[in-house]
This record gives sequence, C-alpha cells and structure tokens, in this order.
Amino acid sequence: MIETDKPYIAGHPAEEHKYVALMKVSKEGVPTWGKVRGKWALSNHSCDPTCQLDNHHRMITCRAVKKGEELTTAYNAFIPHFSWPESWNFECLCQSPKCRKMITGYRTDILDPLCYAALESEAGYEDLIAAWSEFFKTATWQNMIAGCQPICNGNGVVYETLNFVGRPHESCAIVDMRSITVSEPHYHAEAEFYFILQGSCAVVIGGQAFFCATGSVISIPPRVAHFTVPDAECVMAVINTPPFNPNHYVAVTESDLAVGFDYEQFSDLKASITSQVVLEKSPFSIEVWNNFFKGKTWQQVTAGYESTSCRNGVCYKLANPLDRINEDCTVLDMGAIGVAEPHYHVETVIYFFLQGGGVVVVGEQEYQCKKGDHLVIPSNVSHFVFPDADCVIAIISTPPSNVDHYKPLTKTDLSVGFDYEQFCTLAKRVK
Repeated sequence: MIETDKPYIAGHPAEEHKYVALMKVSKEGVPTWGKVRGKWALSNHSCDPTCQLDNHHRMITCRAVKKGEELTTAYNAFIPHFSWPESWNFECLCQSPKCRKMITGYRTDILDPLCYAALESEAGYEDLIAAWSEFFKTATWQNMIAGCQPICNGNGVVYETLNFVGRPHESCAIVDMRSITVSEPHYHAEAEFYFILQGSCAVVIGGQAFFCATGSVISIPPRVAHFTVPDAECVMAVINTPPFNPNHYVAVTESDLAVGFDYEQFSDLKASITSQVVLEKSPFSIEVWNNFFKGKTWQQVTAGYESTSCRNGVCYKLANPLDRINEDCTVLDMGAIGVAEPHYHVETVIYFFLQGGGVVVVGEQEYQCKKGDHLVIPSNVSHFVFPDADCVIAIISTPPSNVDHYKPLTKTDLSVGFDYEQFCTLAKRVK
C-alpha cells in the first residue's frame, strides 16, 4: 500500500505540489527503498509519470496529483549505469499520449530524479548563470588558466583563476578531469555551479545522476554530497558562491544520509567505470608512446639515465622524451622483486610492458600481461604487480607523477578497491 502525505522534503520548504510516496519506513523514520528494491513493483511505469525520486530515495510527485490518481514512475529515468541490457527492453502499456510504445533505454529528456534539490538551488542565481554563461561563450579554458598554478587532487587538476566577470561574491576554478575516472565524493558549505566547457560527464548529487554534455550547466546545493564521472575529454568551470573556502571542503568516505551519500552506490559505480576504462580506453595517447617504445629495448630507452632503488624495483626517471607537458615517463625493472607494494595515487598511469610480463591487480580485477601489452590504471584505484623474473615496464603518468601522492596500502580499503585478503591469497599462489 503506498501512502501519501505532505511533509518537509529533503531539507527544502514544502510546497503544495510536493507529495511523498514512501515505499517503506524504518522505525527511525528513514525511507528504506534502497534496501528493498522489489517494492518498486508497487509503482507502475508511465511515459508521463506523476512521480520521481529525490536525493533521499523517496518517491515524490513531480506535478500536482488529484485524489485517487495513480502514482507512476518512469522506470527508465532511474540512475543509469552506462548500459541498458537488451533484456531490460519492454513494451509499454501506459496509454499516455506521450507513450513511447517500446522502452529500450534511459531517458534524459525528462526532469532528472534529483528534481528539487538541484532546481531549488538555482532560485535566485539566474544572474550568476547568465553572467558566466555569457563569458564562457567567448572565453577558452586554456586562456583562463594562463599563469595559474595547477593543484592536483582527487578531482583532477584544478586551476584557481581570476574572477573574470567581476562578481565579488563568487569564485571561479577550472577543473581538468581528463586524468581521472571518478572524482572524490565531497560536500561543502558553498553553493556550486558546474559549467561543462569540454567533453561530458555524469554528476551524481545526493545519490542521483545528471548527464551533462559540453555547454551544460548544473547546480549543486550546499551540504549535499556529490562526485563526477568524467569522460576522457572533460574540463569544467566551477563557480562557487560565496567564494570557495577550502576549510569547508569535506571528503565523504562512508554512507551519510544527512548529505545524501550512498557509499555502496559509489563503490559499485566506481568498479563499473574502472573496468571499462582499464579494458577500453585511455585518457591520453597510447599510440604516441607505443610508437616511441617500438623497436627499442628497455636498455636503449634508459641509456644515459641513472638508476635508483625504490619499493617496487629499480627505477629510471626519464626526462620527458616526447615533450608531453602533462605526462612523464618512468622505467621500472621489477625482475628482482616478488611482488610490488600495493598502492594508489591521484595520477592516472599506463603500464607498457617492455620485457617479460606478470599479473597486475587493479582494484580487485586481475590482468595477465606480457611483453608488448599495455594497461591503463585509473586514478585513486589500488593496484599492485606480481612480475616475472624478466619484467620491465614503462610507466606513463598524467598529470606528471608526484611522490607525495603515493599512498601505500597495508590493510583492506574498499574506497580504493583494495582487498588485503585477496592480496595475501594471490601472493601465496604466485610464489
């Protein structure tokens, strides 16, 4: 039985057209639809739905409904996981004038599930959006960051720029996300606006997803957790009001309903993206480096460079032989070690196997690699190598590697995909 009432919704003032249809409520008054997914069978699909999800997994009406009117949802407007299996296709019988007859994929043309948290945050900010939108019509992000110091963190490469439109209560930063696959979940006191200047991305706000292309603008309310899944070309401008204060930045590492963060959702999404990136694509050019290494021995590549011992073998730091300013190259002779130290870092890296081979574990997935293979390792994802006795690899890092970003792992840390028990089991098997 679906019951409706008229409560305070997601921390925003209630309005007459907002009703909640909770699937199930715990003794503490917390909606538990996320734990009982089958309960959605109580709500029929419609191509012109009366309800959607808010950022607390509550089913809310998105327009005025009459007493006795059926509460429906669009099954294909839920959080997409970047694929729609053919087995999910179904024939729609909603009989709405907007009926699509066959449902074969997600919809992005209707109001996103996070309808009220995002839209209400834009109230009163029309001038902000208009002013910056007009500026970005002619400005390029490359010109904006000229002279700015890059800051590498869990959100990519950040450039804090000038306030080009002269609005004293706002700040601007350019965030180059091309080197990461999933940004760090966080929230802060400031309201935030993303202007997508290049590429595209999915922005997850309070557990719900927006899909944004070049030219899109998305608003993020204060104190609501959010993270971004960028494509390989994504660059955005981030406008904060009041101006951004780093002391207000709070990274989220576990589920927190107060700010709308679901760690299980984040972990599942990150694992899915990690797998796709490792297997299918690189955020920088594989072909360029393949051509550089082609026909060369690793001894020829490292000729003239001094070697140093490190935790993962013998290291040769090359002086960027291809003059690619956002990348650097290190050659690592791993033949003398049994297993590399499990670790992660902000930078995205790509391994080129110049000699020998080995087993590389990225997150919890294993890849058997040999000479001539390459493997992309996303940022902020744990990884380690079981090399054979002849293994030598070249490591290309973007942005350039920074030893301060290197984080060794000694115990299970699911936030970066590291399972210590799996590591121990593999170590025994390989030995």
